[in-house]
Amino acid sequence: MGLRCVSSGSPAGAVILVGESKGFASVKDVCKARIPLTCFSIWKVFLRRCSLGFEHKQMVVVVVVVVVVVVVVVVVVVVVVVVVVVVVVAVIVVVVVIVVVVVVLGELVIVVVVVVVEITAAAVLVM
Repeated sequence: MGLRCVSSGSPAGAVILVGESKGFASVKDVCKARIPLTCFSIWKVFLRRCSLGFEHKQMVVVVVVVVVVVVVVVVVVVVVVVVVVVVVVAVIVVVVVIVVVVVVLGELVIVVVVVVVEITAAAVLVM
């Protein structure tokens, strides 16, 4: 992105940086050369008032906030999906277990009750 210089009377919020080690004598030289600079330039940089649209710190804050929000939303969505899947699987397992217990053990329970009733009746008759 090209660096555009603004006058010293420009708002304090303007972004400011220049490549010092590239042999430019002044900010004006850098601006005339239209050297693309970023705030993360590997050049030694020193602060000068130049305009890149809006303050670098604000851009960093906006980017960090957006990244954090996206990460939080993705984590929440993943957690919700996992919880829903676990709940659905648990409900299916419980229903299957109940059906198996009612069908298989239901007959067994009836047999056990009949046997207990017969043994009890026999015991009562013996007395």
